[in-house]
Amino acid sequence: MLGWTVWLLGSFAINVSIDRQPFATPATIRWVLMSALMGIMLAWPAVRLSQRAPQRSTAATLCDLFILMSLLQLVIWPARVVPVDWSIAKVAVMDYAFLVYGLITAMIIDHGRRCGGVGRAVALGAAIGWAICGLVLPSDAPTWARVLLSPIQTIYRLSMPNPVKAVEPMGGVLSVMGLAVVVVWVLTLRLYRRRQMA
Repeated sequence: MLGWTVWLLGSFAINVSIDRQPFATPATIRWVLMSALMGIMLAWPAVRLSQRAPQRSTAATLCDLFILMSLLQLVIWPARVVPVDWSIAKVAVMDYAFLVYGLITAMIIDHGRRCGGVGRAVALGAAIGWAICGLVLPSDAPTWARVLLSPIQTIYRLSMPNPVKAVEPMGGVLSVMGLAVVVVWVLTLRLYRRRQMA
């Protein structure tokens, strides 16, 4: 929790100093959200996959995600009022996007912890590859491809000052994606439980 708090506060302080404004601007909020995404996609896996796996790996990983998302609310929702003035629908879609990407990252971490040394390296490589994919994906790629393969582009576009209608296609893809992630999580946990009982 402390590390994540420092990460968010540091991102905010750095971006405010770069903008050289006495208050947060829309650009500041956007880059703080991008920094938060990088924290979830890269820093979190790097830290957890370099540590010894806890006895209850899945519970510990989901607990991490709960803490990350809880503190992130202090960044996302205040932006609706000052200074960005986003609609409730837009903030909700962005919040849901962070949750979906967080669940996928949590799955990568949990699987890497269970697989051991080589599995941890592969899991971390998958997390890094997913983040890099967002940098090389063309900006004119289909909406489903951007949402699925490029969390960076998705959060960046959602945080831009565009109308709610512009984010509706992304919200639809994220809804289907979130449902699929939950199904995969349930099936994976059942598979792990069967292996433990065998």
